[in-house]
Amino acid sequence: MYGIPNMKLPKEVVERRLDLMEKSGIEIRCGTDATSPDVAAELADFDAVVVAAGAAQARGLRVPGTDNPNVVFAVDYLTAQTKALLDGHTDTPAVSAEGKDVVVIGGGDTGTDCVATALRQHAKSVHQLEFLPAPPEVRAASNQWPEWPNTKKTDYGQVEAELVQGADPRSWATNTLEVLQDDKGGIRGLRVVPLDWSHGKPEPIEGSEREIPAQLVLLAMGFTGPEASVYEALGVQTKEVRGGVRPKLASAGSRRTVGEGKTPVFAAGDARSGSSLVVAAISDGLACAGEVATELGL
Repeated sequence: MYGIPNMKLPKEVVERRLDLMEKSGIEIRCGTDATSPDVAAELADFDAVVVAAGAAQARGLRVPGTDNPNVVFAVDYLTAQTKALLDGHTDTPAVSAEGKDVVVIGGGDTGTDCVATALRQHAKSVHQLEFLPAPPEVRAASNQWPEWPNTKKTDYGQVEAELVQGADPRSWATNTLEVLQDDKGGIRGLRVVPLDWSHGKPEPIEGSEREIPAQLVLLAMGFTGPEASVYEALGVQTKEVRGGVRPKLASAGSRRTVGEGKTPVFAAGDARSGSSLVVAAISDGLACAGEVATELGL
């Protein structure tokens, strides 16, 4: 509802799906914090609990200056804009790019959505930094079907930026070294360095550091996994995986978690395996539903 911009996913589509779910007998309680002890205690009275909360733990930027309030996680930025749109306050979103030099760190769908949203908010300029080198224009001979094609893609956000600004907003193989502060509590830009990937690993190019103007920095660097607090509230054991957490599972391939409570807790989608594609989450959700039905003898 909030994390995907309206121009990409009209909210009447989401509302239609919610209406169908409610008519099928599903009770939806919005604004409920599943990490609250009171909520967790209430869930203990159910026959089964499924955690399908996604992988919402955003990956941060570990350089000096990132504690500035003008460095914002991408989903927080997109959520603020969508809420302002739905509330009819498009002129006053909680986080606005209007009149600012905006730098989006990270590619992917979320980074593209940030570029397009900043343009719609009338940013002064939009720049996008990619840590990896630019993929090839055409598929390599070693990258054949059914492998995912490793080729350079230009999504709607970059196309719009080219039309508005006259050039692709992306800088490939670029690493951020520091968020530069101004004397008024804001930021004035980023100190970055191009990377040489020719030896298979990123190596800063000596003497090539530069500054990019920015008064708003949006972090679209992916997610480390689900939020640990959800599982902690439900008494589910977790393990560390690639800088984030995953629930401990009863067995390989299972969706039932290992925990302390009497109520079986299952995990599905990104909440089980980490950030992936929507289609993968849908498939995993269906498999989880089947596992719950089997557990309950339905």
